[in-house]
Amino acid sequence: MFELSTSKDEFASAYKLEIDAGTTADVDVNGLKLGRWSSGFLEFYGDCIPNGFMAFLCPGVSVAQIMARLGLMRYKIVLQLYAALYFLVLLAISANNTVINFICVVAAIVAALAVARLRTKMRTLFDIPGNALLDVTSAFVCGPCTIAQMASHAEAYQSGSCSFRARSTLEGYVLHNYELVMKMATHIADSMITSAS
Repeated sequence: MFELSTSKDEFASAYKLEIDAGTTADVDVNGLKLGRWSSGFLEFYGDCIPNGFMAFLCPGVSVAQIMARLGLMRYKIVLQLYAALYFLVLLAISANNTVINFICVVAAIVAALAVARLRTKMRTLFDIPGNALLDVTSAFVCGPCTIAQMASHAEAYQSGSCSFRARSTLEGYVLHNYELVMKMATHIADSMITSAS
């Protein structure tokens, strides 16, 4: 039976881009920094428009742009999830119901944990030091600052242009899902041939 390994080394190497001979060891083939964040936690003011603006006023758009840029999830799906969260908040405000308020708080906590998980995944992809506790703390203390830092690192926006569209997925990040499906299909086919013999 096919088993998907969850070891950290295999997880990281599945997503990490190979470094070309022509690049330096501190950037990947797309020119994104390896080993450290490209901007500090509170350095969103360098590209206040659109990075700071989007992260603080439209965090769902920024997260969707980051996820799409890295090939982790489709842009529209992330936007739909955030739209559902915003709808829930509006419902909680208008209904003044304890159950709906509780569901809204739980959904907000889940959204913050999802941002922390995205930060952890980015740290793994780009070999950035840190730990999960720091990621969770960052997401809860200043979620927009965390989102802006990740957007800067992934170059998920075009400086000076406030666009609600996703930039194209970076080369090398799209192939993971295809390679995983092909590996699973090959393994299943081999298993079927072996069992038929």
